[in-house]
Amino acid sequence: MHFLIFVLISLNFVFSSQLEELINFALKNNTKLKSFVYLEKANTFRSLFMKSLPNPEIRFTFRNFDTEVPMVREENPMSGYAITFMQRYTLPVKREKSSEIFKNRAKEVKVKREIYERELIKNVKILYYDFLYTYEKERILKEIKEDLYILLENLKEKYAQNKALLSDILMVKTEIIKVEEELKNNEALREKIKGEIYSLIGGKFDLRPGRLSLFKFPQNFSEDESVYVRLLFEELNTLRKELERAKVEHYPDLNLLAEYVVRTGNPDLFSLGIGVSLPVWYEKRERFLVLEAKERIKAKMKELNFTKNFVKERFLGLKRSYNITLKALKTLEEEIKKKEQEIEALFLAYGYEKVDVREIIRAYRDLWKLKIQRAFTLKKLNEISAEAEALI
Repeated sequence: MHFLIFVLISLNFVFSSQLEELINFALKNNTKLKSFVYLEKANTFRSLFMKSLPNPEIRFTFRNFDTEVPMVREENPMSGYAITFMQRYTLPVKREKSSEIFKNRAKEVKVKREIYERELIKNVKILYYDFLYTYEKERILKEIKEDLYILLENLKEKYAQNKALLSDILMVKTEIIKVEEELKNNEALREKIKGEIYSLIGGKFDLRPGRLSLFKFPQNFSEDESVYVRLLFEELNTLRKELERAKVEHYPDLNLLAEYVVRTGNPDLFSLGIGVSLPVWYEKRERFLVLEAKERIKAKMKELNFTKNFVKERFLGLKRSYNITLKALKTLEEEIKKKEQEIEALFLAYGYEKVDVREIIRAYRDLWKLKIQRAFTLKKLNEISAEAEALI
């Protein structure tokens, strides 16, 4: 008994260890996951850009040439060469609020990265459970093949004693061929799954055979802490910052001007100027930016409430599904024990020629289906757990 417990613990450790290695490999090598780092930096750089003033403008102008002699000359005291420097000065409050928008978008990218990471882990787990399921199925199919060969040898002995039919031997051989074909299909499926795993994790990984082990359903779920809800909170914060920015859009901007004019035979001229934008069209222009931002916030609030409820119900639905499937697994275990006892009884009766070999094969088929269904149910339970973990 102690030895059996030690073996089960060892199998679970190997299974968990390889899965953890696989996940770490995926987190390190998945190229799309890396892209979020660049997107976050891009928004950070944009926030710094929004703090700065627009580039100044410099102009060189030939001024007031007359039509008779198109050049600067003493006879035309209004003519000259002008160098003009202009700078648009956006108010600091506008630049700061624009910068805050992109700072918060960088936070959005962080949460999006976490969402993708959770989805990546979920998909890696599901594919890995599929991979291990092929080994569970292979083990069961080999057991089936071994049982059929034992039954075949038994039939051959009885056939030599004229106690069995040739058709019974041929029927068992046909079953063996079916199992061998299923083993080949199972191996092909495993290679397909391995290819999907490699493409998802971003490289080759030394996948080793293993046994499926049951993972518990996650606990302590809060919809407010869900990564999907947190993303909407950040998006809502961004919209609020856009609203704050829209509220100052009508604030006047300044235009600064400095000009130097060179004149031939006359004193040079120097000019300074300042211009201010006037919000005379606020009611017909900037006001609509504020209204737009408010409506976007209302829409995002509705989406947030919907997502909170959706995530909550999704988690509870997965929990109910897990509990129902767990009961189905226990029922399968009981059915397998009953079927094994039935087969023992059939073999005993077969020894006394009280049952037909076809009844034994039918019972074996039921047992094999139950065992494969048990492995599939165990895989399904782990997939449900993985989906629930991605919501947390």
